[in-house]
Amino acid sequence: MNIAVFSKVNYWQGIKGGMDIHGKSLSEGLVQKGHSVHMISTRHPDGIARQSINGVEYHYLEDTLFGSYRKGWKRECILKLDELHRTYRFDVIWSQSFAGYPYNNSCRFHMGIPMVSIIHGTVAQGLNSWWIDMRSTKFTLKALKELFYSIYAYFFILNPALRISDHIICISEQIEREVKRFHFIKEDKMSVVYNGIDCNRFCPDEDRRSRVRKHHDIKNEEIVLLSIGTINWEKGHHLALETLRMLVDEGAPVRLIIAGDGPLLDDLKKRTTDLNLHGHVIFSGQIPNEETPDYYNASDIFIFPSLRYEGLPFTVLEALSCGKVVISHDLGSVRSAVKDGFNGFLVPRGDINKIAEKVRMLSDDPSLLRKLSLNGRHTAVEKFSFEKMIKGTIERFEGVLSK
Repeated sequence: MNIAVFSKVNYWQGIKGGMDIHGKSLSEGLVQKGHSVHMISTRHPDGIARQSINGVEYHYLEDTLFGSYRKGWKRECILKLDELHRTYRFDVIWSQSFAGYPYNNSCRFHMGIPMVSIIHGTVAQGLNSWWIDMRSTKFTLKALKELFYSIYAYFFILNPALRISDHIICISEQIEREVKRFHFIKEDKMSVVYNGIDCNRFCPDEDRRSRVRKHHDIKNEEIVLLSIGTINWEKGHHLALETLRMLVDEGAPVRLIIAGDGPLLDDLKKRTTDLNLHGHVIFSGQIPNEETPDYYNASDIFIFPSLRYEGLPFTVLEALSCGKVVISHDLGSVRSAVKDGFNGFLVPRGDINKIAEKVRMLSDDPSLLRKLSLNGRHTAVEKFSFEKMIKGTIERFEGVLSK
């Protein structure tokens, strides 16, 4: 197949979020299976018009804003698609999230290419994030603008992209239900293909565990909690700190690694000092994607305290694949991966007492920790492998071509 991709993410900048990981790994996986992939994306800051990375052809649109649907995206991506289609004769368009909204009925009539959208989140998730952010920073003119943009996007970006799509892939059952509920899409037009990870790279590894623990002077008897993500309010790292405070006060031999960077990093470090936790917290900074398996392995329990409704977080899948027990808020699509009492625990949002309770339970019962760790690894391999994601996506592409 010749596949055109609409995506506002420029992968040259580095892998920073779940949609980045998904887009890069899926496009390169399709190339490995013998398909041709052309990624149409927003402006490159160095003025590069085109480049090839790991077999994927990237086309950057000069008259657009980096990572934005505003300015020239609606016009320029369709012009580029039309230009490329004359040479490559695309079989299918893959819209990464709602980036394909400019492909309207007129374009469809002119070019005749079916489109499949892969949806990572919904308007409900966006509004939830807006509400959490507003509560932490108070109401501002910026918050009001973001609210109006969300409403505008719902009617003029999200809905048009879903209506024109021949098929909609949702990355979890939760997102599939929300697309059906909030966008009034028929069920027979949708299906679920989970995010997939490289289970051979994200796997239990004692050498990696020993190396990182030695580097940070972590003792064998210490239980290590790990929290990875952008350092902002809605990711909930402050809750991990408060949980740690409770455990340290009880005399538990526990350390917390916080991996990531973001606007609230300095505030989080100050809070660490205020809570007298300086010797118990390791701020590792932004970890390169290729090094994250080392840190998963160095930990014992992965804490995912995000306050917002997430898609299907790659960090949770990667932690499970490395054999780590996951403790997460019982929100959104995390439920597709974490089964309470089987490979981790789901707790009410913001309930640090429950998080601390589960950490104590695992710390006091090494056999339970090992059992849930093995179950997590099994879940990742059986349900969230990279191969399953590639296979499922190709099947959906072929499905629209057969109609």
